Amino acid sequence: MVADGAGALSVLGLSAAQQDAYVRLIARHTATAAQLEPGWPHPEPLDRVLDGLVGVRLAYRSDGGYTAVAPRDALDARLTDGWDRLRAAREYADRIARDYQPPHPGTGAQVVELVTGTGAVAERLLRALRDTRTELRRLARPPYPDPAVDAAIQDLAVPTRILHERGDRAAPAPHARTLDHLPVALYLIDDRLAVVPTSADTALVVHPSELLRALGLLFDGLWERAAPAGRPGEVRGPDEGRLVDLLLSGQTDEAISRALGVSPRTAQRYIAAMMAAAGARTRFQAGVQVALRRASGRPRET
Repeated sequence: MVADGAGALSVLGLSAAQQDAYVRLIARHTATAAQLEPGWPHPEPLDRVLDGLVGVRLAYRSDGGYTAVAPRDALDARLTDGWDRLRAAREYADRIARDYQPPHPGTGAQVVELVTGTGAVAERLLRALRDTRTELRRLARPPYPDPAVDAAIQDLAVPTRILHERGDRAAPAPHARTLDHLPVALYLIDDRLAVVPTSADTALVVHPSELLRALGLLFDGLWERAAPAGRPGEVRGPDEGRLVDLLLSGQTDEAISRALGVSPRTAQRYIAAMMAAAGARTRFQAGVQVALRRASGRPRET
């Protein structure tokens, strides 16, 4: 019977018989097949199994029969060998991936994928949302998606910007704006995919292309039109103080974007606007100057 925990050795490619034989041999350190034979439960002849352990360098032949290689040495060597094989497989996969052409490449006539069926549209949206890595941008207007999509958006751990059409049924989000009219319903996943619902049971999925870029520009233009009153890119109120704190602490653009809940591009615009308004040559200098101005109570220069 294999000793408790010995089954874990299967990850090293050992059969149950090899695991059992190795554990028995470790207990004796050096033994013959005959000495290990009592109670052997496997159909494979024990001497052949022991020869197999020699072949995988878990044991070696000695005058007393077979001697087990020290477990840590043996297993470390096997694990290192397995890791090397996995790394080689990954490198090979990366090489052949360069020749792989997806079903919907971002060129030619296959830029747009048509999805039909209410369930299929919801599933495609959910799959796209699960793959979001940097930012979701949404134009929220009819046709509305399955409620599960709204729930998935609420659970996203990446910056989300939602532009609502006035009267939109969705609950306001922290980073949301409103316009009287939006031309389409739209979900922009990072900068690599767009989902455009055209009816309750039909959606267009746009892959990397000039069309996808145009949809991104459409969203950004509408987002700026819906900006609060003030200079374009200006950070007002508590956000300005938060941005100053982040600049003075030396945070990167990505860290600042996550802290403010905006995209990296929007964070960069905020920083550039603050530097320009302060007449500063560096981000840190801008943070210092704005912090001093806020501390003194002086109004923003115009």
